Amino acid sequence: PKVEREKVPPSPSVDAPLRTSSSGWLGRSAALSGWECADIAGTYHALYPRAWTEYTPEQLAPLDPDLEVWCRQISPVFAHNYKETSYPAAVFVWDIENKCATSEVDVSVMFSFQNGTGTKSDYSGGHYNTLLDMSAGTNKRARGVQLTQNHIRPWTRESKEGAVTRGENADPLSFAIATTPCDDKASVSYRLSFETDSPAESLWRLFAATGELSGMTAAERNAKGASNLSRKGSAIGAAVAQKVRLGPLEKKQLVFTLVWDAPIARFGEGSGYHRRYTAFMGSSGDACARLTDTALSKWKHWEEEIEAWQRPVIEDNSLPDWYQSALFNELYYLAHGGSVWTNTTTPVDEADALASTSDSSHGSNASSDADKRRSGISGALAGGTEDSKHRALMVLNDYLIFSDSDRLREGPKVFLEGDPEGMRVYSLGDLQHDQVYHTERGLTLQRSKEHAGTAVLDGKVELVFDPKAPRQQNCSKAKPAGGAETVAADEEPSAEQVGHFMYLESLEYLMYNTYDVHFYASWALVQNWPLLELSIQRDIAHATLVHLPSDLRQTLHNGEVCPSKLRGAVPHDLGVPGQDPWRKVNAYCIHDLNHWKDLNSKFALQIYRDYMVTKDKLFLNDMWEVVWEAMHYLSRFDLDRDGMIENAGFPDQTYDTWEVIGPSAYCGGLWIAALSATAKMASILELPSEEKFFLDLRERACSVYEDKLWNGAYYNYDESTSPHSRSIMSDQMAGQWYAIACHLPPVVPRPHARSALRKVYQYNVMGFKNGTRGAMNGMSPHCTIDHTSMQSCEVWTGTTFGVAAAMIQEGLVEEGLNTAHGLVSSIYHDLGYWFQTPEAWDEEGNYRAISYMRPLSIWAMQWALTEVNADRTQCTSHALEPPAAEGGPIFERAVEPGSENCTPPPRESELTAPETDVDVSPSPLTDNGSQPPESQTESP
Repeated sequence: PKVEREKVPPSPSVDAPLRTSSSGWLGRSAALSGWECADIAGTYHALYPRAWTEYTPEQLAPLDPDLEVWCRQISPVFAHNYKETSYPAAVFVWDIENKCATSEVDVSVMFSFQNGTGTKSDYSGGHYNTLLDMSAGTNKRARGVQLTQNHIRPWTRESKEGAVTRGENADPLSFAIATTPCDDKASVSYRLSFETDSPAESLWRLFAATGELSGMTAAERNAKGASNLSRKGSAIGAAVAQKVRLGPLEKKQLVFTLVWDAPIARFGEGSGYHRRYTAFMGSSGDACARLTDTALSKWKHWEEEIEAWQRPVIEDNSLPDWYQSALFNELYYLAHGGSVWTNTTTPVDEADALASTSDSSHGSNASSDADKRRSGISGALAGGTEDSKHRALMVLNDYLIFSDSDRLREGPKVFLEGDPEGMRVYSLGDLQHDQVYHTERGLTLQRSKEHAGTAVLDGKVELVFDPKAPRQQNCSKAKPAGGAETVAADEEPSAEQVGHFMYLESLEYLMYNTYDVHFYASWALVQNWPLLELSIQRDIAHATLVHLPSDLRQTLHNGEVCPSKLRGAVPHDLGVPGQDPWRKVNAYCIHDLNHWKDLNSKFALQIYRDYMVTKDKLFLNDMWEVVWEAMHYLSRFDLDRDGMIENAGFPDQTYDTWEVIGPSAYCGGLWIAALSATAKMASILELPSEEKFFLDLRERACSVYEDKLWNGAYYNYDESTSPHSRSIMSDQMAGQWYAIACHLPPVVPRPHARSALRKVYQYNVMGFKNGTRGAMNGMSPHCTIDHTSMQSCEVWTGTTFGVAAAMIQEGLVEEGLNTAHGLVSSIYHDLGYWFQTPEAWDEEGNYRAISYMRPLSIWAMQWALTEVNADRTQCTSHALEPPAAEGGPIFERAVEPGSENCTPPPRESELTAPETDVDVSPSPLTDNGSQPPESQTESP
């Protein structure tokens, strides 16, 4: 800001002379060395997706000791919203107060932004800036600059035969910064372009002297009014500024916006998909003005929606402050974790071709989600071709349509003998077993007796059941080029129009929707954006049916050659950014994923959990055959046919460096819980024989689990004779946790579960770092860390939150909160991992896999705290601060290694937590007692 203060004149008709003039940074960049001014400190508050920074008069003393400033950051991310939450927009609201009773003050705020993404492409040359055209919107007084990138995306694609094809795409990419004058006396100015890697002294000197910017000289712009193209090796930026005068004790509010328009998500092999927001803002790359106008008009509504969403948690006095804060702040990963939210899974090039073919041959609009990807996979599974011209029937947008039909959004009609009315078929799941249907064209259609989940058309073409089968879609809206469906800006999307969502396992492990980890993280989505969760599950279900026995790869673990994907094996992931996600799944190649023992159980459990939360029986019906097939596939690993699956002697589950042999606490518990979930689904769908089958199998599995793993205090890691077989695994009750959360029968007797979890609390939590670092994955019965593998001697943040949830569900509320409290203290105080929570840290606090998906499992605690029927008044006293010198149950020190019972004595009085600059309190109050500024910012 630029600040000028003058005394209030004794008479309104007399102008007082300028009193002071100074400038200060409220955020400094090292590149612009010519911008010399005082550094200003502030206090940052976070409650994602809200954030606000407070600058007190004391902090602003180098600038002006009589100013108080709040900057709050607002971005439209709020629960159960699938429209604005997709918008690439951020609003910065500056509340400025003149605390002086005797003088006026002029304040200018400048917002600058570099044209680009912060990568080397910013320096590739050919970028330019233009004035933002706001003439078509409601905020016609707003002024801003649009920054347009010369955005070239190279791609490389390798065929099965090894032939390499290279190319590039020039996709639209632009940004816009803007502000609108707060009153008639405010002055708004701009600088169209400047080189951000230069000192930019002239820009700064003018702003420091006048509080305004200079626009652009005629020599610096072309005939169309745009800035000259950036030169190679240099980056350009733009700036907007607003100058206001505040009278004595006056407050004013300045609003700035940042939006970005990158309509196509492009991946490494060249496939691109329209992002979700293009359904509302268009996909032509000209949405910056519309996004800016919407942000300026709607930000107050967004703020109210965020407050309403968070209020029940924040006002629940039974929840500790540290928990309230961490619960929302850990949601950062859904936006920050390499997230891609598309409007369709039809690549833009294919969608263009489909729209063109549809318009020319049928005179109708293309389907918004006409998904050749699924059609192609179905054809491959059936031994057919991906070319619809050579198929009698194809799967398009999960609907069955005839290749010569013009009813792209309407399933074909089929008839039973003696039924003149017939029925519309939208998915193969609509067909009854042991019935022969006839199509309007006289072809027969019948469920296959040999292969579950398939049907045969005219005795020739085998069709694979596609689980993603929405029954109704509104097809009356216009579709722009590219096949993305346009939805009016004031119209709410239907359940079938939420698009497709992917997020990375970690910013270091670049795999989308890693499913063994999503098992933990999904609690955040299912409680806040359940339709996105269902979309992910539909994508996983579809990939489960993929069968690629000839696509061989060599594993990194032991060099074994194995197929990348077999039908019935739930995928580990949906691909990587550098290849072709959705189409190429299972990028993970350390082990043979077709032999993992946790993925299929986790699939059945999540499908039932998602049904339980959403009550969407259509979803359950669509998923049933895939769950059935996945569970039967997993049952093949019950080698001795006793009802319990066996691990194969390598790390064949999410702990992928921790070897496990035979029946195991982790995979065995998940298997039993999954059998319960599958039986329950069969019951809901009125399939009594299937229900009985899975219940009988569950009963046998439970008996084996107890007989082979229960040792009187907890469940052994596995049944082997290895040194770590009796290791106390913190995650041993994962199956019990999910079963109780889903209102299913317990995996183990409740007293056994409580005993095991108390042992985990005593050894893995309190026996490691006095309970201040979360739950150690593995501890020996002698209270020493299990160093069998890299992962056995790590704390996993997401696992710890899951363990805490399991404790709470078993009535161990105090223990669960203490377990999570130590973890949160480490993240936000001791180790400084806020907004980059890693997968794990070791004994010294060193991280692995920064910014990770699994810690979203803190929302499992919220589910447990909401569900548990316990006295929650005990939850109120644990603020996020160093433990007291003496007494209290939160942090206690373990006895020396070697003690068999590991009974923790009182904690050390010296234990303290280092100070931090980050205030994670959820709701500090302003001087007048009102809620402070709230919101969030997303980076492009």
